[in-house]
Amino acid sequence: MSELASSTASLSNGGGHAAEGTINQYLPPTVSKTEAGITQWLTNNPQGSGQQKFAQMMFDTAQREKDLASSKVNAVKLSRVADYKDLAQKDPQRFNIALQSHGIDPKDYAEFASNNYQVPQRIANPNGVGQDPKIASWANQHQLPYSQAEAILKARGYGG
Repeated sequence: MSELASSTASLSNGGGHAAEGTINQYLPPTVSKTEAGITQWLTNNPQGSGQQKFAQMMFDTAQREKDLASSKVNAVKLSRVADYKDLAQKDPQRFNIALQSHGIDPKDYAEFASNNYQVPQRIANPNGVGQDPKIASWANQHQLPYSQAEAILKARGYGG
């Protein structure tokens, strides 16, 4: 478990070394030498609902971090493609092939171009990581991008 906690703490610190306090936040309380604790030690398999929930929480955290990093990479890719919009107009077929070879969906580029070369929210932050849930809910309810809903609600005095 300590290796998993160290890895997760390092991941949340952007790949750098994590402080001992950060690592300790990810560790569950010490497993007593009960039957479940001994079984876990012998089999290296989490025992008990607390251990399994902890392992699932760590897995979910790593998955969210992976998704967020992937979305940031995709957003940068799209923003860099804007420099080649003249090629998109001159030879769209070749341009689409080039997009696909770099892992960019031509439909995403079309949405990006129609959005005045602003990266769509669904690409920039697909899971809503770091978003205020109330603003995100209001945005979904009114079918608005998160950033627009945030600006409207802040103008109305919503402090989050």
